[in-house]
Amino acid sequence: MLSANFLAVFFAMSTSVLFGLLSGLVRRGGLYANSMSGIFIGLFVSLPIMCIVSYAIWKEEWWNLNGIVLFCLAGLAGPAFSRVFLFLSINNLGVSVTMPLVATTPLFSSVLAYIFLSERPGPLIWFGTFMIVIGSALLSYRKTNGQNWERKKIWMVFVSTIGAGFSFVLRKSAFSYIPDPIVGATISCITGLFVLCTLLPVLPKNSRPDNMKNKKAWVFYGSCGLINAAGFTLNFAAMSHGDVSIVAPLTCTAPVFAILCSYFLLKDLEKITLSICNATAITVTGAILISWKFL
Repeated sequence: MLSANFLAVFFAMSTSVLFGLLSGLVRRGGLYANSMSGIFIGLFVSLPIMCIVSYAIWKEEWWNLNGIVLFCLAGLAGPAFSRVFLFLSINNLGVSVTMPLVATTPLFSSVLAYIFLSERPGPLIWFGTFMIVIGSALLSYRKTNGQNWERKKIWMVFVSTIGAGFSFVLRKSAFSYIPDPIVGATISCITGLFVLCTLLPVLPKNSRPDNMKNKKAWVFYGSCGLINAAGFTLNFAAMSHGDVSIVAPLTCTAPVFAILCSYFLLKDLEKITLSICNATAITVTGAILISWKFL
């Protein structure tokens, strides 16, 4: 019988593969509408399916207020709050500053799990996490081209990363009450959609949905939404089996698979360089250090 840690690693890496593929597809989808439009279209297409499945598998004992509230808070912290501040950070600080700092999310997640869940990852897992953070930051780095950015607004990106970190911890806590990843993902996504709608006025105009009537955008981003829903559910499945300090870093190896996706699908939009290959190698080494003893 497969161990819980093996399943956690398997589901976490499966999540990373799907999110990496999704990143490449969303890059192509920018031809039809912006990324926030893609988020809403994806949710509008995938959420009804998730709700139907959740209703079909629902059990009476899952009517637990603690579990529902924790999954709602996870949706508030992760997909909604974290994403809003990510867009605000990109708008105020730029991609070149924001994305390398966002790569520290698995480190924040592991520290929060150490504090609130009493997880005690060994030195190998900590070292592997640092390697994934460094590799992901290098993969995300873009030259500033001499553009100025407001240092006093750097707090925005840290709110985004801490929100994402808390989301991992809240998901893990919620499984003590409702032990099903599909139901948990559905509750979190519903909360996330509601909060995103509420916070839309706060977002910069260039980060709000546009071109929502484009039929090609609905076909393309609707498909992306289904992939995202599958990846999100696999992430919840990973959390239900393993520690945050194992799942969060492995999930954040998605940039590696995004690079592979870019090589095959985005040759006209992306260029693979030696520095990208080196950063990928660092990230992969970190993932191997974390997962090797569970495989």
